[in-house]
Amino acid sequence: MVVKEPEGNGDPSQFFCLSSALIFLRFMGDLRASPGAGRRIYSLYVFSLLLFAAALVSKSVTCILPAALLLILWWKRDRIRLADVILLLPMFAMGLAMAAVIKGYKCIFTT
Repeated sequence: MVVKEPEGNGDPSQFFCLSSALIFLRFMGDLRASPGAGRRIYSLYVFSLLLFAAALVSKSVTCILPAALLLILWWKRDRIRLADVILLLPMFAMGLAMAAVIKGYKCIFTT
């Protein structure tokens, strides 16, 4: 008899994805509050990117996080600035790369 753990319990992708989103939104708030931000604020951005990479490795469905973050920024500000899109470009690139890897994997290993 095989016992399978229910989906969603103990899933690290949820932790990584939500942590990345919260830290990115904190970074955006700090960046807005002090435009001449120092290294500490940009370390939040880098940490958010690392958490997003961990989320992608955990589960590829998290590749939609940058789009969700853009929607949240639009909802909170009623507009999307070019700077917001530029800051999210690395996340979009990582998501697209992971989607391409998964697609290639499925094409090779499934018939």
